[in-house]
Amino acid sequence: MDIHMMILHHIDSFRRRGFKKHSEMTRCVILSGNLSMLLATALTFLTAAVLLQQQARAQGITTGSISGTVADATGAVIPGATVTTTAKATNIALKTASGSDGSFSFKDVPIGTYTLVITESGFAGLTVNNIEVASSREQALGIQKLSPGSAVAVVEVSDAENILESSQAQVTTTFETEQLTNLPTAGGFDELALLIPGVVDTHADNFSNTNGANFSVNGERGRANNFEIDGQANNDTTITGPQVFFDNDEAIAEIQVITNSFSAQYGRNAGSVVNYITKSGTNAIHGSAIYKYSGDFTSSLAQGVSKGEQFGFCGAGQTPAADGCAATVVPRYVDNFFGGTLGGPILKGRLHQGRKVAIPVDTELERKN
Repeated sequence: MDIHMMILHHIDSFRRRGFKKHSEMTRCVILSGNLSMLLATALTFLTAAVLLQQQARAQGITTGSISGTVADATGAVIPGATVTTTAKATNIALKTASGSDGSFSFKDVPIGTYTLVITESGFAGLTVNNIEVASSREQALGIQKLSPGSAVAVVEVSDAENILESSQAQVTTTFETEQLTNLPTAGGFDELALLIPGVVDTHADNFSNTNGANFSVNGERGRANNFEIDGQANNDTTITGPQVFFDNDEAIAEIQVITNSFSAQYGRNAGSVVNYITKSGTNAIHGSAIYKYSGDFTSSLAQGVSKGEQFGFCGAGQTPAADGCAATVVPRYVDNFFGGTLGGPILKGRLHQGRKVAIPVDTELERKN
């Protein structure tokens, strides 16, 4: 029986079982299709909910975390201890309690410098100063021991401890505001990646040319790098590289470059992640003014460019007027960049717990000609 005869046989069978009209058969097919559509829609929303939940758990691209364990002088863990961490710039305080194993953790902490205070009945308080929270990194404080008594102990976290990564395999290099200001980037912050081991310039490789600085990470193509601003994609979708060139270093809190073993919240590219983290405001009015000049007065001829006499250029002791040669000059180049930043708290229009709420905000102004 061929396929045409099989279809006719099934239609006739449906009719014998009560589908007397073609419209009834059509209605059955439509109802079945609607049911399938409803099931597909439900599955879509269910899948989206799971993905959104996973995405929420994977946050931390623009924030960091603080963790540690509370114990007594003998090393026995202390559950239920009160742990409070406060931001130095904004005085925002986060509070938690140590768990049954003595551990505590603060997730999604805005980047900046923090002070952590641990208190528990029967023990002297402990204050930990100079905790630097960087984007997507966990600042693991290890075991913090409380001593019996009432005097408050103070611990200073060293700069070396702040840059030590002990909780994840991700290889991250962070450039902070002071470094951005002092390094001669001329506004091209993506060039900072070339200072990191494993990153090389691709030069004129046509299979790796991109916007901005052309660089390869750990042997990957130059087009295998992922650029972000505050964790949001900043990629040129045609030739890759940065889409927006953010060049106001006064408005950047840090630049994070990840070159290996990305954490779960990253993806898309196999080379590196270059993430610009912008500054947030503080509780005080603050600002800055910027002026940068770049010109040709300290420049020389480009490498590989010949200005010899055989090409009609003036040699030693020759002049264009006397010898009819072309003068050897560096092309004129002048770049003036000026701008600034302005930040401080803003007041919401309603009262919160009997007082107006101040929300830190920052903005930037710039002009280039």
